[in-house]
Amino acid sequence: MPKQALPLNDTKIRAAQATGKPLHLFDGDGLFLLVTPNGGKWWRFKYRFAGKNKTLSFGTYPEISLKEARNRREQARKLVANGTDPAEDRKEQKRAQTAQVATFARVFEEWLDVQKSKLADTTYNKIKSSMAIHALPRIGQLPIAEIDVEALLSMLRAIEAQGALEMARRVRAWTSRVFRYAVITKRCTRDPASDLRGALRVPQVKHHAALGTQDIPAFMHALDDPLARISPLTRLALHLLVLTATRPGELRAAEWSEFDIEKAEWRIPGIRMKMRDEHIVPLSQQALAIVEKIKAFAGDSSYLFPAMGNPKKTLSENTLGKAAKALGFAVTAHGFRSTFSTYANESELWSSDAIEAQLAHKPRDQIRGAYYRGNRKMNERRRLMQWWADELCK
Repeated sequence: MPKQALPLNDTKIRAAQATGKPLHLFDGDGLFLLVTPNGGKWWRFKYRFAGKNKTLSFGTYPEISLKEARNRREQARKLVANGTDPAEDRKEQKRAQTAQVATFARVFEEWLDVQKSKLADTTYNKIKSSMAIHALPRIGQLPIAEIDVEALLSMLRAIEAQGALEMARRVRAWTSRVFRYAVITKRCTRDPASDLRGALRVPQVKHHAALGTQDIPAFMHALDDPLARISPLTRLALHLLVLTATRPGELRAAEWSEFDIEKAEWRIPGIRMKMRDEHIVPLSQQALAIVEKIKAFAGDSSYLFPAMGNPKKTLSENTLGKAAKALGFAVTAHGFRSTFSTYANESELWSSDAIEAQLAHKPRDQIRGAYYRGNRKMNERRRLMQWWADELCK
């Protein structure tokens, strides 16, 4: 390697001018300054490793001083002497630094793992898949501390452009929770998603079609009509759904082991509840009578409502809604909960807390929610459900 007669100094480096072609100013032991045709001054270290000549960049002058360039040269020479390629060592360090960076994707995975025990499986999977589709491709690999409002708004506008207005709102909410978790775990200092409240288009809310209270007598008569074109087991399922005001999914997957006939209770395990808390449903005399009738149809299945021809599966998701339409009523299976809520609240006989508890809605007050859990107001709820059943039978 050619060597300069004297080592470099700052005066020589500052005086070096572009000559229209690359100029090499050598300092010794492989270190040299490359002056490019456009005037740039780059530190380079030339070395030989595994029988090959290699060159490593140390940055530009004056950002990297002569003293710092020499320090880096000595560090690189030690690596070569110890059998390590300085270029590969640098790549490994960069990979390690990248792995330590708290990207949005990494923090999201941590947050979701923390939430897993609190969420129903369907909710957990929905959040995971929705964020994988709409958020992670755009901001997943960005350091969470560097993501700003503009980046988030661009992501959410792209979702809105697909017509998925409700999804955009949900992604904003989930993203905000991830940022709040990052603040708590000291990966960033604030939640930029909170600044976007009110910035998104509001979708038209579609409520579950409910049965008007004035239509209850006609519906109950139609449900009892033996000529109605629905199967006996589906008829009983629909009847029990109305009597218990449970969610359709909770009813369809009901198992015999959950029912205590002597206590007149149906205990739905937390794993099948939306809020992951066990829910006790008081059974009225009429509901108990329906459960007794169901036994004649369930056979050896562990489910109250096994699918036809397959006792290991339950009624399909759309069965109850189609049955209601077959009776001539435009009401969804979920809508019966709204009917129960409206009728019970309008009667002014029952506390709203008991009605909400029967619907397995948690109190908005988080302290009260933690105290009451999922089975508050049980004595009042027993009276409420018997009153509801009696009203339906009038």
